[in-house]
Amino acid sequence: MAPRRHHPLRRRDPPPDAEVERLFAEDPEKLRVLVRDGMAAAAAGPGLDHARAAVERDEATVLFFACTTWGGLLGPVRDAVSVRVLDPVVDTVRFAALLAGAGLRSPSLTPPTLS
Repeated sequence: MAPRRHHPLRRRDPPPDAEVERLFAEDPEKLRVLVRDGMAAAAAGPGLDHARAAVERDEATVLFFACTTWGGLLGPVRDAVSVRVLDPVVDTVRFAALLAGAGLRSPSLTPPTLS
């Protein structure tokens, strides 16, 4: 297996904790937009830097952003690198659809009965 490298992306200008708590209590939709906008900016900014470094320096052949909040936000990264960028939501749904189309089901969670 190829080596894995973790590159955390942090928001450059996170809102103060008090503002997050207020929005969580009073306006969760605004908080959702704030988080998604911050993640989109991170993907298009430092995310590109990390992605390029992973491909050029580490010779990565695939990139995975391991948080479902990245779902649908990775277009700028995908456009900037020559390797596959796995979307944690879109590609998971595609894989599930592929399995369903092949007639595969998850194993039963109940133990087998003994005859």
